[in-house]
Amino acid sequence: MTSLGAGEAASAASNLGTSGVPVNAVEGNAFSGVVAHFVLSTGVPSGATINWGDGQSTSPGIVAQTGTNSYDVAGTHTYAEEGGFPVTVTLHTSEGDVTANGGAAVADAPLTIAGIPVDVARGTPLTNQQLATFTDADPVGTLTDYWATINWGDGNTTAGTIGANQGGGFAVNGSHSYAAATTYGVAITVHDVGGATSTAFTTVAVSLPGGNLAFASTRSGKSEIWTMHADGTAQSQLTSNSAGEFFSPSWAPDGARLAAGATVLGRQRPVALASVVFPGDVLLTVPEPGVWVLNPDGTGLSRLAIVQQPATATPAWSRDTRRIAYVERSPAPDIFAVPTGSVQFPTMLTQTKRSNGPDWSPKGDRIAYSFKPGGLGQIWTMDPDGHHQTPLFADARSNTSPTYSPDLTRLAYVGTLPGDVSHIFIASTSGLNPRMLTSTVGIDPSWSPDGTKIAFTALTSTGRGQIHVVNADGTGERTLTHSGDNRHPTWRRNTCTNILFCVGNVVACAACPTLATYSLRVPVFHVGPRPTALIARAVPTGTAFRYTLSANARVQIAISHVRTGHRVGRRCKLGKTPRGALPCLLSTRVGLLRRHGHKGPNTTAFSGRLGRRALALGHYQAGIVAIDARGRRSVPRLLDFDVV
Repeated sequence: MTSLGAGEAASAASNLGTSGVPVNAVEGNAFSGVVAHFVLSTGVPSGATINWGDGQSTSPGIVAQTGTNSYDVAGTHTYAEEGGFPVTVTLHTSEGDVTANGGAAVADAPLTIAGIPVDVARGTPLTNQQLATFTDADPVGTLTDYWATINWGDGNTTAGTIGANQGGGFAVNGSHSYAAATTYGVAITVHDVGGATSTAFTTVAVSLPGGNLAFASTRSGKSEIWTMHADGTAQSQLTSNSAGEFFSPSWAPDGARLAAGATVLGRQRPVALASVVFPGDVLLTVPEPGVWVLNPDGTGLSRLAIVQQPATATPAWSRDTRRIAYVERSPAPDIFAVPTGSVQFPTMLTQTKRSNGPDWSPKGDRIAYSFKPGGLGQIWTMDPDGHHQTPLFADARSNTSPTYSPDLTRLAYVGTLPGDVSHIFIASTSGLNPRMLTSTVGIDPSWSPDGTKIAFTALTSTGRGQIHVVNADGTGERTLTHSGDNRHPTWRRNTCTNILFCVGNVVACAACPTLATYSLRVPVFHVGPRPTALIARAVPTGTAFRYTLSANARVQIAISHVRTGHRVGRRCKLGKTPRGALPCLLSTRVGLLRRHGHKGPNTTAFSGRLGRRALALGHYQAGIVAIDARGRRSVPRLLDFDVV
């Protein structure tokens, strides 16, 4: 008998046309579909058999009549490996068998990979450090099917180690030592024996040993932000009493900004002369309390949201610094989120009236927080958009203030037994193996960038707080502050100079332009008599934006008029405020300044005019972004100013 090619048929029954249908499948995933067409002149089908060509036993086909004497045969099969396979379909009829030959193209199952940010102190080598996790759509994949390469961002590339991931799938680990303290972009590429590849990007932030801390202290008469070295030396006041009160500071993950709950005092009769230069913390005409962002030197105040009780706002940054979660306690505590690059209506993440203490995970994919469904606080987690709120763990204690370790393996939190005092506890991120870190009465835990220490507020018998630091194993506890009431310590990571987060959460495999030290020469001024100069040879009457760029870039400064309105549903409305309505911020863009910036310090003059049009009196924000020659955008920054 003559052999037949793909799509040909041999039969004892008469047929008018027979063909195999190409099968396109993915390894490890079930294929279901039509595999052959038959048109018979004689004979009645009684069944079908499919040989899938991969050595597995044949399977029965499903015969369906599609027309007069026309039939389709369908089947279901799972290929264990990728490749090409011959498919033979036999239709059994009353006149004999009819055979159609086809083929299957089985693709390698895709890999899905996610990077894990890492923080480490300079001089501490990364040893078998987990940098990424991945899954394979092929459910029968084994460790020996994969290998990985790691580009460490400093000119070195090494092989990674594949292992099982505790939460499912696989993990990529690597070992490396960095010579300089900065933030490195790291690319992790996983290869499958079948040919599939996938790359994830993450960052390794290498901090100088020790680092420093910011905290809130009342030693100057008001609650202000102070800073100090990790050993307690060089304690200095950052914000001034004349500016207002600042609470619960939080360093941005890139170390370039601070967020805090604050009541910034309003100036009803600002200065009369526009050319006078004022201190960086000059009072703004915004008396409402809120969530504020400021530069590491205390300048560059920018308000993101209004809160009624700033002392309990406890702002927390997202890993890419583009969002801040915070607590609004009016009328009851819930967690909200706002972007850091513009004023927008806050997103309400929880609607429980009993949620506090948000903390973003180092991967940025979850937020841990405390929720009190009954009398005791429990640790819960949710997506960054507020979805999938689930309890993480609960025990006999009331547990609050969760904070993730930099390596995402542990969770520090405050645990309190009914009728007892509060202590700092550590558990795994799934809540297993909880243990009390220290017998000292404490709240407000904060991890060091390398995950080896925890700073916290130790409470005295009089209720005052002092900042303590303890090793993550519970040893070596020491006191850093001794006077005033000191609370909410927050560790500063190394200032980022080479971060890869460009647009949203998308990471590009190259350094993005970085904006630093964004500030105003004077944040309260009269409009100058001349239009804003296109090229600033001298600062005219008005003010000037000052910023530092990591590379030559186009600079856009968006000017927006910011006013206080009241909440109506999910929007902010101007006009007469009904009794009991909550305040909010409404931002309206009024113009855009475009400049060509150069690497290093830059000054952009601003007279208070956009072209010849003068800004109206009021409160404004200037949002700045740098765009390099390849179109990569910096993380946006904001500044507040007043035209009077």
